[in-house]
This record gives sequence, C-alpha cells and structure tokens, in this order.
Amino acid sequence: MKRIVCLTSIALLAACDTTTVQEDAEVGRIGGYVTDLDGTPVEGVNVEAQGLTALSGPDGLYYIEGVAPSESILVTFKKRGFAKGYQTTSIISWETVGVDGTMMEIDGTGTIAGTLGGRVEVAGVKVDFDADSVVMADGSSYDGNVTVEITHLDPHTEMSGAPGDLSALSFSMAGAETAKNSFAEAQLVSYGMLDVTLFSEEGEELNIDESSPVDISMPISNGELASVYHMADGDVQNTWSFSPTEHRWIEEGVGTVMADEETGELSFNFEATHFSWWNCDQGMVPTCASGRVIDMLGFPVRGAKVTCAGGSSTSVVTTDEDGYYVCSVLAG
Repeated sequence: MKRIVCLTSIALLAACDTTTVQEDAEVGRIGGYVTDLDGTPVEGVNVEAQGLTALSGPDGLYYIEGVAPSESILVTFKKRGFAKGYQTTSIISWETVGVDGTMMEIDGTGTIAGTLGGRVEVAGVKVDFDADSVVMADGSSYDGNVTVEITHLDPHTEMSGAPGDLSALSFSMAGAETAKNSFAEAQLVSYGMLDVTLFSEEGEELNIDESSPVDISMPISNGELASVYHMADGDVQNTWSFSPTEHRWIEEGVGTVMADEETGELSFNFEATHFSWWNCDQGMVPTCASGRVIDMLGFPVRGAKVTCAGGSSTSVVTTDEDGYYVCSVLAG
C-alpha cells in the first residue's frame, strides 16, 4: 500500500512508457512486488483489483492498469499452494500506487469426498465436514473429491501474511438485541488466524453450504500479550472473518477456548458458515491517532501509507489529498 515516491524499479519502468497521458484520464494503476514471508519473490500469483488482473513475474513484480479512483480498493493475491492474500489501497486520480503482497505457503492439504464429508487435520488444525456440505460457485452441490488447503497463521510472529490490518466491524448492540446488519467500528487483538480453501478435481475453487457449517479447531496463543488480555480454558470469544466486500474483518459469532489437559496448549473451537480467513480475536473499542505527513519543504504528501501499531494491534491508512490521516489504535 505504499505510494511510489522514490526512484524504484517500478518508477524506472514507468518512465519507459511512451504513452501520452491525457490530463482528463481519471484512471491510475497499481504495481508492486509479491514475496513470501522470507522476502523471496513469488512468480505466477494472480493479482486482482476491480475485476482487473495481472500475474507476478519472476521477480515478483506485477502491474494492473486502468484502475478507477476510489478511497478503498481491495487487491487480492491468489496462487495454489499459498493462502489467499488481501491488501487495500486508494487512488485519488491518475497516479500509480504501490501495493506489495506477502504470501504464506499452506501448511498442508487433505482430501475428502464431497458426498461423505469427514475430517481434515493439518498442523494442529482440525476441520470437520458434514456430508454433502461442499458447493460449487453457483451454489450447486459438489460430489467429487475435494482438496482442502489449510494455512494457520500465528499473529505474534507472522502478521505480515495476514489479510489487511486488524480494523473491524463488530455487532452493534441495541438494548439486549444484536443486529447483524448494524455494525460499529472496532479494533482487534488476534490470537490465531486460519485460511481454508477448497478445490475441485478440476482445480475450481469451492466453498461450503451456509446451512451446513463446518466445525473447526485451531491452535491459538497469548504470545507476549499483557495478562489482562490472556485467553484461558473455557473462555467464550468472538469469531471474525475477513470480508472481501467490506475490506476488513467482520464479527460472525462465538467460539470456545479449550486447553489441552497434558500440555496446556490452547485451541479455539468454532463453526464456520463459509470459507475465508477466520480469526480468534478480542474486539476493542478503538480510539484514534491523527496527524499530517509533509515532505522536507513542508508540502503535504498524499497517499502515504501510515501504520499505527501497538498493544498487539495494527491499523493501516493512507493520507488524504492534503496529507492528513486518522487511524484506529487501542487506548493506552
């Protein structure tokens, strides 16, 4: 999500474009590098924004041309063998913005028959499918063999691979009622994340029927969080999924924390009604930090990426046309 304001290889390549730029051309472009957690370039990643696509090259570089200006643009990164990646950015007019993607290799795969269901267990994650619960993109039942790719993310050490930041929308409360179509801004503290992606025998992406949710158990940990935030055996905590529509985490329901009797290691058990990234978090009411980004001459810098990180939570915003920003942070 960083703007390209220095002489990088992206800028050098852009300088070689001899196409005449029209003053009234209200489209921009997005470019960047796709790497793994170690910084190694990942080739062949399908990068999509606003329905436009590009593939990353041998050096991880990609470009998407003709992107319409918007305050919030979701950039999606997909490749078999890696968890889905998401980043957000904004384009004010005809400018070029840089959005780098960090891909996480999957922890492993399992196979089930769509008609029978069953359990897939990878790296401590357990996913239990009902019979006839897998559906195709059009909602019709899929009865062939299903490949299940599972990726578990430790937010204390692997946060760079997480989708977006930790800003969220939580249920609004009206008296004793919870209205799911009414949300309030929230900021999350994560204990564990999970991506599950299903593929047909032909390589098409599948999902599950919302009326047949899957049971999931995934490892979580308190990391180096202050004791006031620690999870413990028997705790009931909220579940959140990353929404490609809202470009952030959405509160979904609740799950239960369980401790292993022998090791004391924690797991989070919950139901998922669809497959996206899922998260075990505490939602906090955020306060905010604000400021302005200027260059050495005092001129405002628009489109600068500002990361507010602290208290094991992170939010990322971009400066507006006058260089101002407001980002969510945890109080204290």
